[in-house]
Amino acid sequence: IHVDYLWHSFNAISSSREFPLFYGIGGKINTGPEYSGTFAVRGVIGIAWLPRSTPLDIFIEVVPTLLLVNSTGLGIDAGIGARFFF
Repeated sequence: IHVDYLWHSFNAISSSREFPLFYGIGGKINTGPEYSGTFAVRGVIGIAWLPRSTPLDIFIEVVPTLLLVNSTGLGIDAGIGARFFF
């Protein structure tokens, strides 16, 4: 499970479409058997596409992580996905 707080920069890329860069900070908890409750701090950076007149964005992101509980170390997560705004 992860939770992030994101800021969007709509002026970073000049385009007739909406392609904001986003960045933020968050946390992540892994509870699977091989993780035994690890906790990490996440830094998020990515780019999104906001189709006009829809409450949706499609994104790609890279997420450096710092493991703090039950294990220590650095890692990188990445993701492609969509968000629905309500």
